[in-house]
Amino acid sequence: MQIQVDSVQIKGREMRVRFTCEWGAGEARWVGPTPKPESKHDVEIDVAKELKWGTAIRLTLESQPLIATTIDGNRIIAQLEAVELDGTAAIRLGSSLILVDAVGEPLAPGSWVQVRTPDLVLYPFTL
Repeated sequence: MQIQVDSVQIKGREMRVRFTCEWGAGEARWVGPTPKPESKHDVEIDVAKELKWGTAIRLTLESQPLIATTIDGNRIIAQLEAVELDGTAAIRLGSSLILVDAVGEPLAPGSWVQVRTPDLVLYPFTL
């Protein structure tokens, strides 16, 4: 996914960025060289914590990709692409896939889901 870094905060060893993309805006931990504000990057998005079906991942009536910052982290609206036997779920945010480790009874692939997570991680890469 391509993002634009809007701001960078460094606290100790952790670097956090606020970013915008085609589907909205979010905040995440950044793993890579320090980016400059207003710079564009291709990134892989990771959800750092295991999430629970029915609590952090819920069915939604919304059917447009979205990422937004909330008081407790990030809210993502995406389509559930697949669920593996080990609990890993692939959600599609536009043309990008995000892998999520989840526990509980999964929803059916093809469903639109709302994912709430306190900790996204961005890994920049070069195409």
